[in-house]
Amino acid sequence: MLMVLQYNNVNYDLNQQLSALTQDDVVLLMSDAVYLTICGMADLQAQIVVYEPDALARGVAVSCGYKAVSSDELVRLNEKYSTWIKW
Repeated sequence: MLMVLQYNNVNYDLNQQLSALTQDDVVLLMSDAVYLTICGMADLQAQIVVYEPDALARGVAVSCGYKAVSSDELVRLNEKYSTWIKW
């Protein structure tokens, strides 16, 4: 499953969803969610990827082992994951 986060607020419901993800899942940070690239999300089992154009536009450095993805890689994620959850 691919979970797409577009906002930089994390609430109880989102925390519950994130904690249920497995190592086979991916969390994609886009739009203002790129501000969530704090290392506190590093303890999730899911892979965390950051949409690079959004991070660059906001002056956010991708760190903590997160992977920056380009538009081409975003297309590949779309092909790989039939289930997307937008939050």
